[in-house]
Amino acid sequence: MFCGSFEFGCEASRGGSLRYILLVYIFADIKSYEFLTLRSDHLKKIYDLIVFFVLFSFKGDKKSGNHTGETNPGLLYKIFKNIYAPSLLKFPMRILVVIIFFGWACSSIAVVPKIDVGLDQQLSMPEDSFVLNYFK
Repeated sequence: MFCGSFEFGCEASRGGSLRYILLVYIFADIKSYEFLTLRSDHLKKIYDLIVFFVLFSFKGDKKSGNHTGETNPGLLYKIFKNIYAPSLLKFPMRILVVIIFFGWACSSIAVVPKIDVGLDQQLSMPEDSFVLNYFK
């Protein structure tokens, strides 16, 4: 009876509501943590230590038992650090990037007056619709 867009709308509204509720809970948790830290510095120090140990104690190689807190950088990190970033920070490359972005921005601004506002009504309905005759 209902089309797929109704089901999609229901799922999207459910997902949006769930996201809103989770964000409210996260905000309330952050505010309560802030309240605790304002009340006593002792609790703040203990909580910060617990969070630090939980977050950083599991890094390292679990198979060899090396839990030093240091991890090996990945291939993508090495490429960005050793090749991409140094080449991008050279003076000629900076000038080239600015020229490219400026050209792109100018071409985008030049096309703005040619953009039609809204959707053509003839495209929004079937070809055999009786309402289509009113738009001709």
